[in-house]
Amino acid sequence: MGIYKLSQVSFNTESFTLAAGNREIYIGPLATKLLFYMLEHSGKTLSRDDLAYSVWGYPAKDHTITQAVTSLRSHLSTLDKDASRCIVTVPKKGYRLRLDNGTKTEKDYTPQYFRPSAMKFLVVDDHPFIRKVHSELLVQLESAAVDTCASAETALERLNSVSYDCVFADLEMQNMNGLELVKRIRMGKMKKTLRDAYTFVITAHTNAKVLGTALLLDVNAFLPKPADITDLRKKFSTLSMTEFEYKPPIAYDMVDTHIENYFDNASIEHLRQKHAERVME
Repeated sequence: MGIYKLSQVSFNTESFTLAAGNREIYIGPLATKLLFYMLEHSGKTLSRDDLAYSVWGYPAKDHTITQAVTSLRSHLSTLDKDASRCIVTVPKKGYRLRLDNGTKTEKDYTPQYFRPSAMKFLVVDDHPFIRKVHSELLVQLESAAVDTCASAETALERLNSVSYDCVFADLEMQNMNGLELVKRIRMGKMKKTLRDAYTFVITAHTNAKVLGTALLLDVNAFLPKPADITDLRKKFSTLSMTEFEYKPPIAYDMVDTHIENYFDNASIEHLRQKHAERVME
């Protein structure tokens, strides 16, 4: 991917390390993605929402982002105090990477993993409008091929007969929800689609337990409902510089995907009304 320079610190995006002199610190993939994203947008103030969706891929809490930035600064400071000052806090706005004393070196990063132009997508949603919006956005982004399904059950049939590279799954669907569909993909139960296919969960909810369940299933990204072209571009940009590792199938088998357990009665009734409205459409 490349080696970058922040003051006297070398940042290696392939080995997830920072180094200066004879010292080297392993910072891990998340901190690497955070610092790389800041480098890509150096000089620009990045809001917490921007960092949450572009780096974490979901609405990470403020304290989570603060801890990550603080830890990154600490690592840089251990090697070179000037380097840690490159990350500037902009009060009430976010963070900015200032490269007064640092320059990017070696090769620029070229996306290697997530390439929509070479990928086949399946959009699964029981709402025809959402299916139409997301499939049209994917076409605008020059995706290789886009198919749609109105239910998870129909999607299973398609996934068994066609090899898809990425699946957009609505969280709230009748009979089988989007997380259960993702779970079956991750367990390798599809005859054609591989278990490491990219998965996007489409939801208007920010319920912590639901999001936690999605993370246990190694969902690659979350999308608001409906998404827009900016949402997708941000997600695609993040995925293009991310390599995922997946757990053994048995680990996913243990994940409880009965999301109705995570909502109170009022929320469940609201979901039922939404489904009834869709049927009327």
